[in-house]
Amino acid sequence: MPEIESSSLDRLVRTRGPMLLGVPAGITGSRTWTIAGAVQVLAGGAALGAAIFSGAAAELQAFGFIGVWFTLQGLYYLGTAGNVNKRAHAEGTPQARLTKEADGLLRRLIEGLDDSMPLPWRRAPRRSADLLVPEAFQLLDAAARQYNRVQGVLTIEGERASPTLHRLGPNIRAAADEALAEVLHAAALIQQFPESAAVHRAGACTRLEALDELAGTVERVQSTGPAGPALAAPASRLDEVLEELRSDQLARIEIASPEPAVQELKVGNPRSG
Repeated sequence: MPEIESSSLDRLVRTRGPMLLGVPAGITGSRTWTIAGAVQVLAGGAALGAAIFSGAAAELQAFGFIGVWFTLQGLYYLGTAGNVNKRAHAEGTPQARLTKEADGLLRRLIEGLDDSMPLPWRRAPRRSADLLVPEAFQLLDAAARQYNRVQGVLTIEGERASPTLHRLGPNIRAAADEALAEVLHAAALIQQFPESAAVHRAGACTRLEALDELAGTVERVQSTGPAGPALAAPASRLDEVLEELRSDQLARIEIASPEPAVQELKVGNPRSG
């Protein structure tokens, strides 16, 4: 099956989509394998039944072989579904409530990009760009790019992880989820009414700017530490997160750099020392 280039939105849908809906990751694949397995077992049972009641030796052999093959394949699919379901896990409680429109759009994207279908029924790979009107895709892909930047930094663990980001991680994720939920709602309305795309996109611009602000700040904190410059905070919950990050940076600077203040005092008083 040919590889196709994935967009930021494709990666977000596949990695974080189920979590945003509040369902375990991998649950879609589990259901797919279960349905495929059930169909295979039923087909195999029908073939075996036809073989038994046909009476003819040739038909018995042909239908019997087909029935056994379909039944075994169906049992394999059902076993795979069980394994997928065991590995499925919730990546965390969703931090933002999705509107009905946003929920429906995200479910459509998850189902459209699902490539876990067993081979006989597997369809050609699709992209989110193929499922959305251009205006909705451009808006969501721009938001997904910034959202993925935040998630990428927050996945750093161990000694390389920033203590500040580790402490504020839950609030940062919640802020990013809330901003993305608003953009999803706007994109869902654009998908329904492309004629009003300009209006809905204008309303989502502040969320895009907020996500870009948050992504830049967490990257700066992770890469440069407390000496990195602080950015002006946008409105809403991101304001709280960025304010905490900024306060932490300033506190570390004051604790780690007492000497400049002493030197400045000496320069201002030529008779001292």
